Amino acid sequence: AEHGALLVLTAALMTTFLAATAFAVDIARRNEMLAASQHAIDAGVITAAEYLSRHDADYAGANARLTAVVEADLGIARAKWEHCTDDGALPITAPDTGCISYRRNADGRRVTYDIRVRLPELRLTTIFGSALGIDSIDLAAGAASNGVNCVVGAAVNCAAPPTGGPATT
Repeated sequence: AEHGALLVLTAALMTTFLAATAFAVDIARRNEMLAASQHAIDAGVITAAEYLSRHDADYAGANARLTAVVEADLGIARAKWEHCTDDGALPITAPDTGCISYRRNADGRRVTYDIRVRLPELRLTTIFGSALGIDSIDLAAGAASNGVNCVVGAAVNCAAPPTGGPATT
């Protein structure tokens, strides 16, 4: 009788460990996709910041470059950005999405831009999580930059900030 109880206990524990291991695979995939998403957004923000350093207040152009980088890296089509919203958006939103926003800061001599990006809804379909009732995992990611500096004058002279480039978080 004790051997039978041990067999049932072993089977139950093995099932639990297998389920946890399988779910860990989904979590590892999620973490890998989150890292890729963050890198794509960071690259897009840097691209937009560099563009704005040469084309002051051309938000449509900066937005086009940012979304092109994200689309190339993650496959998020520009159409997905249309209905995207960001509750923490900066004062100037991109012309065709609420998930890319800007703040232009000028003190008469120097112009800096803050850029905020939130990805449109992006979900990872689970491989093993569906056995536990979890069919997909949200991949929310975002980035911000505040390092594009320009000197305003007859000729706009823009350069990277003294730290060596735009800062992203």
